[in-house]
Amino acid sequence: MSDERRTNLFSGERSHSYKKAIEGFAGVWKQDKQIMLDYLSPSPKDRVLEIGAGSGFFSFPIAEKIESTGVLHATEPSSDLLSTIEASNCENIKTYCLEAEEVDSYIGQGSVNKIWSRGAFHHVRDKTKAMSAMRNTISSGGDLCLFDIFIEDATASFFDDFVAKSCTTGHEVSFLGREFARSLCYLCGWQAPRFHALDVWWAFENDDSLGCFLLTLLSAKESYSRTDAVNAAYKHLAVKRSGDTTFLWWPMTLMRTTPA
Repeated sequence: MSDERRTNLFSGERSHSYKKAIEGFAGVWKQDKQIMLDYLSPSPKDRVLEIGAGSGFFSFPIAEKIESTGVLHATEPSSDLLSTIEASNCENIKTYCLEAEEVDSYIGQGSVNKIWSRGAFHHVRDKTKAMSAMRNTISSGGDLCLFDIFIEDATASFFDDFVAKSCTTGHEVSFLGREFARSLCYLCGWQAPRFHALDVWWAFENDDSLGCFLLTLLSAKESYSRTDAVNAAYKHLAVKRSGDTTFLWWPMTLMRTTPA
């Protein structure tokens, strides 16, 4: 994948579709946000690096928790997505249109004490370089929380099957496996990681709403219907109905480690 292709992956149509999903279904990622708060535990005076900030879904609650005494370095390779964070003019957020592999070139060595990434690392091309770059930016005793789809998660099959075929920009990504993640940590100056398999459940009004969210979030081609998305979810994941709510099972893995 060329540099131009990677930089523009979440530009134009796909960035618009992504932001539309996040804004139109604000409550869907409620559990994801709580996971960030529980594991990253952003607090006043924290200096946080966010890898793949997108349009700021996690950036803004992190900024709120670290208050004016802290700073969030929000990095995102898509200028289209990053513009939403920049427009907020949050005084304790610094934005960078960067690849994960480049963060140590712009953020001072040992300048952060916490790193957060949710759903972005599987897009990173050179994971070894990215893990080394993140290691360079974090201080001794710092905490890396990488929350993503791993090959051991059923979600990976959903992406490799449905998303790869339906997404307007394709989805040629590389999911981490636990063994490779352990090797990355060893090679790049991190301690042996701890893995947390987390069963995230996204809530919707009904199957149709679920299908609409998936098509919008993943920027599906017009030839794919909401029913196609729901059928793929039933095939690879799990969908259950409780009362007036439809829940989609979205398993992910949270990897935590500290500098060696």
